[in-house]
Amino acid sequence: MILVPVKILANAKQRLSAVLAPEERFALAQAMCEDVLETLASWPGRSPVAVVTSDSFGRGLAARFNFDVIADDNSGETGAIAMATETCTSGGAENTLVIPADIPLIDRAELEQIVARAPAAGSVLVPDAAGRGTNAAWRSSAMTASCRTSPRRKRLAWPALYSNCRELRGMSIALKISTNWRTPVVIDGRRSWCEAGALPAGDGCMGSRSGERAAGEVRVLPLPVIGEVRAGDSLTEMLLVSAQSSGLRFQDGDILVVKHKIVSKAEGAIVALDQVRPSVASKRWATRYGLDARVTELAVRESRRIVRRKRGVLITETKHGLICANSGVDISNVDGGQCAVLLPANPDGSAAKLRREIRKKAGIDLAVIVSGSFGRPWREGLTEVAIGVAGMRPLVDYRGRRDAHGYPLHATIEAVADELACAAGLVCGKLAGTPACIIRGYAYFHENRRGSGGARSLIRPAKNDLFR
Repeated sequence: MILVPVKILANAKQRLSAVLAPEERFALAQAMCEDVLETLASWPGRSPVAVVTSDSFGRGLAARFNFDVIADDNSGETGAIAMATETCTSGGAENTLVIPADIPLIDRAELEQIVARAPAAGSVLVPDAAGRGTNAAWRSSAMTASCRTSPRRKRLAWPALYSNCRELRGMSIALKISTNWRTPVVIDGRRSWCEAGALPAGDGCMGSRSGERAAGEVRVLPLPVIGEVRAGDSLTEMLLVSAQSSGLRFQDGDILVVKHKIVSKAEGAIVALDQVRPSVASKRWATRYGLDARVTELAVRESRRIVRRKRGVLITETKHGLICANSGVDISNVDGGQCAVLLPANPDGSAAKLRREIRKKAGIDLAVIVSGSFGRPWREGLTEVAIGVAGMRPLVDYRGRRDAHGYPLHATIEAVADELACAAGLVCGKLAGTPACIIRGYAYFHENRRGSGGARSLIRPAKNDLFR
């Protein structure tokens, strides 16, 4: 059984009162608690999880991840863990793994290492970096001591229980937050905090101790592709060569944004217009507004339904569920008007393939966004949207979190993949000759391993759409 003690978060991190306001400490505690529970939720094959708490936010998070809740009797952390352990062992649990909710750098691989090192009868302890407490503890059912007591004190107080005790040091979960914090880092796609100087520059830090880059800075690095992309080309190889020629190196945690047109070209999603035989309806519509009937015919063929047809503008719902003009069929930046390029058949699959191949060839773990240019109702001009996403969650749900004034958020879900696509559009313009870029420094959430992800999750279901 995995136990996660969650204290009253509004009162958490009092030792940071000199540098953080109450609402900032509250938000920090909420963020770390969410990180811990989300990491546990993404751990396949783990033991059942119970959140030990009387905090409303903690209970809400437990419900969101379908974890059990063991009510905290307000007897303090030692008493709460002892009570929860007794509850679990009386229910048949043979051991417990205690993970505090305020571990800033939790890592699933390290949790798996703790379990793998656990003796048949005994304990595994992960001391904190200062050696004054314990940041994780695997224990046999007889051990009910506080997770926070240092390993040395555990052995002195309970020599029989901790005679078979293994300590694991050098782990990132050993780090804690103290009053000298201020180094934001990206760990597993999340922004958290660690003790200043705990991580060396280049090991995932967004801002180095030398001040090379300001904390929180996001950079958009253009990635020109040399030569024309043709059907059958390896887009991965072309992007790697382009990066090398530009003096860039992909890094873990980067976001690669690629315009859908070069993806479509590489995948052969191109149609020669002289092979298209437009219908009578397409000819009539095109003649009326001075359009190319062949492009109109392709737009109709690539659509699931016609959303709006007026004054020469054809708005369709594509087979992917996207709402756009002409089903995304485009003749610009192709070959001068002889061919039209279509949207990729499976943009999420295209993004996943790029990500997988870059990881295989370059050993880099990054996220990939395939973007397209769409118009918007009530707004002039085009903007970029994410039509394919891999390696990151395209939406960030802030519901249940509190703003700086303590007000609970009820409806805030941020389309971060679309925002990143828009940022990329600033350097990947129609005439820029730069169909790809690297976004560096943005702390994205990794994709949800339970199956909900990809750009498809950005499409609002019809039942929730007030305009259908």
